[in-house]
Amino acid sequence: MEIIELNFVYAAFGSLLGLLCMMIALFLCDLLFGFRIRRSLRNGNQAVAMATAGAIIGFGLAFGLIIGLSLN
Repeated sequence: MEIIELNFVYAAFGSLLGLLCMMIALFLCDLLFGFRIRRSLRNGNQAVAMATAGAIIGFGLAFGLIIGLSLN
């Protein structure tokens, strides 16, 4: 494989791995703390909304680093 192809493969798998890690983290948060994120968001719980937003922002930062470092 060419270097550019390997970089695209790295970016794709790294992004999928980051998304999977975020989903697992939110699932574990649901499981460990005994509340459901979707139900809490529907009820207007701002603390859960901020925690979920933090996870999404963290994934965005990781995604940006993966893309930026793999497609240099």
